[in-house]
Amino acid sequence: MREVDLSALALRLRARHALLVAAGTFLGVKLLRIGRWLVYGSGRWLWWTPKGITLPPIVPVSRFHSFRHISVQRQFPLYQYQYFKQYGPVIRIPLFQLAPWVFVCDPSVAKLVTEGDRSLVLEESPKAPWLYSLFSSFTGGPNMFSRPLTTQGSIPGCLASRKAVASAFSMAQMDGIIPHLNKYMESLGEVLDRMASSERDLDACELFLRLSLDFTCGSLFDFKSDSMRDLTREGGAERESMGKSFLESVNTIVNEISVMRVTNPLRKYMWWAEHQKKFDRSGLFLRELGRDIVNKYRASHTDEELARDCSVLGHLMRSPYPSDKERIADIIIFLIAGHDTTGYTLAWIVIEVAKKPEIARKIREELDKANPERKHFTRAQLSSLVYLNWVIKEGLRLWPVAATSAIRLAQKDIPCPGGLTIPAGSTVSVSNFAMHRSGITRPDEFVPERWDEKSEDHERLKTIYRPFSTGMRRCVGENLAMVELRLILATLLQRYEWENLMEPRPQFYLTTKPEGAVVRMRMRA
Repeated sequence: MREVDLSALALRLRARHALLVAAGTFLGVKLLRIGRWLVYGSGRWLWWTPKGITLPPIVPVSRFHSFRHISVQRQFPLYQYQYFKQYGPVIRIPLFQLAPWVFVCDPSVAKLVTEGDRSLVLEESPKAPWLYSLFSSFTGGPNMFSRPLTTQGSIPGCLASRKAVASAFSMAQMDGIIPHLNKYMESLGEVLDRMASSERDLDACELFLRLSLDFTCGSLFDFKSDSMRDLTREGGAERESMGKSFLESVNTIVNEISVMRVTNPLRKYMWWAEHQKKFDRSGLFLRELGRDIVNKYRASHTDEELARDCSVLGHLMRSPYPSDKERIADIIIFLIAGHDTTGYTLAWIVIEVAKKPEIARKIREELDKANPERKHFTRAQLSSLVYLNWVIKEGLRLWPVAATSAIRLAQKDIPCPGGLTIPAGSTVSVSNFAMHRSGITRPDEFVPERWDEKSEDHERLKTIYRPFSTGMRRCVGENLAMVELRLILATLLQRYEWENLMEPRPQFYLTTKPEGAVVRMRMRA
């Protein structure tokens, strides 16, 4: 009897041991899979397992690898470009999200994301709310960039705000704004002439940001920033402080929301940390500046003048915002978006032209033919500058200021070529940097002639070129940006000679920055 009991006990112990081994093995495999997902984003996740669809291929890099490209090297779009070459035009890159983060450089898929397709019952994908809410953190509330398309409760939708200012950016309005821009260009010319005469080395980013800021403040908001005079230490300490404070505040905010908070969303809760205090001070400065612009306008305009004012600020002041808080939020967005996008585009184009004397020669020949007296450029003269227009388009193609744009949230499954599917709930980013280089000859070279209608790249460029995005979220200030680029570049390239002293390092924040570029300008004979 005793032997039977021992045998049964041994049997039970062996069964229990086998069960424990099996359970341990099962849990170990699950933990390894979870660890693999946490680090590499690959494999089936426990709670989110799309079935019946083929996901885009995942790039075999760790999340930490991607974080380093974003926050330390700040060259994530360059790595995306290499990934697209290896794994195809629709890929997944491991980041911090639970659901997939899909990156796209296929123009047909990009169009589905930003415009939708009625035949597929697929609407334009909305912006990723968790990401674009970052833009409300410094404007004091929702703004044109972070609002949903349609009005929700007391918050006006993005479409309502766009409609309020759309006519201010129409081509008909551009005819009236060119003399206004020429006036600012003339006032800046005196400062530029002194800088050219001294032939000193200039930080390209700082130079063109300040130039663009003066244009934005003057042309959109009738507000003199005089930031260019800071470079020659003119205008008094007060103005120097304002220009310096604005640029430093914008730099702090852009670095925080486009890099630091994307990789560490918890930073915004660290109220005691110096970086958060600096961010709060920067946001407060911009909101006070926006309020000053609003108060100054009201003090200097009667109701009749407001009703007739066709400027951007006039349209914003007439728009029925719930309060000045929302109005000031949009003014801040226009100030930031209007100056650094144009400023960096100017810098990239001047740098590329300075590297290629033949291109510079062709531009100057065209400019001298159109404006032999080297006076203010008229609308008709600017419209006749075909080669300069090619140069601008090529600069926007090669160095799009929004390298990774249209970060959207897929509401439905999005079909892709090759039988792939972007599942609903995914975050989708359109890579303009890579898409602008896909399917054309010499994609990484600055070749303005590719925009000639006879060029072999001409048809392809129609499908891949989208520096101002597409759909209902298309940049509302596109017309003004192009007029500014034509006018400023025409003046700078006709009046001065440019030398590239130090090659830039592409750095990606909200916009593509030519970090470290140094140029020298001389008066043209």
